[in-house]
Amino acid sequence: MNSLRISIVQYLNTAPLVRGFAHGPLRGKYDLSFTVPSQCAEALRSGAADLAIIPAIEYQRIPDLALVPNLSIASKKAVRSLLLISRKPVNELTRIALDRGSRSTQALTRILCQKLWRTEPEFFEAEPELPAMLQKADAALLTAISDPQWMMQGVRNRDLVARLYATAPADAQERRRRSARVTRLLRLLRAHGLLEKIPGTHRYQVGAEARIQIQALLACHNANPAQLVANAA
Repeated sequence: MNSLRISIVQYLNTAPLVRGFAHGPLRGKYDLSFTVPSQCAEALRSGAADLAIIPAIEYQRIPDLALVPNLSIASKKAVRSLLLISRKPVNELTRIALDRGSRSTQALTRILCQKLWRTEPEFFEAEPELPAMLQKADAALLTAISDPQWMMQGVRNRDLVARLYATAPADAQERRRRSARVTRLLRLLRAHGLLEKIPGTHRYQVGAEARIQIQALLACHNANPAQLVANAA
C-alpha cells in the first residue's frame, strides 16, 4: 500500500502542524514534500499530493476539496508576515510584483488595491530576488539565512555557499576555501545569537527573536541616510 502523500508548506508557521510527521512517532510513515504554498496547492490540484497545507484562497479555486475540520493557521489579530514594499506612495504605484510563492498574499494585495487604496496597478508574478543593493556579503548572508525555504529544515553550509557564490568554484581548493569561509560566518552568527544549530545535524535555524533583529538590520542596510534620519526623528 502506497504511503499518503502530504505536501507541506516549508515556512516556520506550519511547524506545530507537521512536526509530528517529520520528527515524532509518525516519522517515515508518510511521503512528505516541503515547498512554498503555491506549489502545495498545485500538487493537490494535479493529484501529485493526497493532502496539503494550502493558501485559503486556493480552497475556492480547486474543485472537490474536503477540509480537515478544526485545523488551520490563523490569527485573531494583525500579522507581520505579509509585506508590500515600495519606493513611492502606494497611490502612485503603476506596477506591483507579486511573490509567486504565496497565492494568499497575491489575493490580499489585489483586494487592498481595489477596496482600500482605490488603485488599478499592473500586477505580475516574480521570484523573490535579492535587491541589487544587497551586494555586500554581510547583507546577502543575512538575507540568505532568513530565506523562508530553510525555516522548517534548517540551512546547511553548502546551501549558503551556493547562495553566496554565483559561479562554480575553479577547483577543489577554491571549493574548500568557500566552505571554510561560510563555516567562519556561521560560527560568528551563532556567537551573536542570530543562528542556532539543530541538535544532531549539520543544519542551522534562525530563532524568532533573531529573525526580527535580522529584518531590522536589513531595513537599515536598504535605507538611505535621509530615510534613517526621518525614522529617528
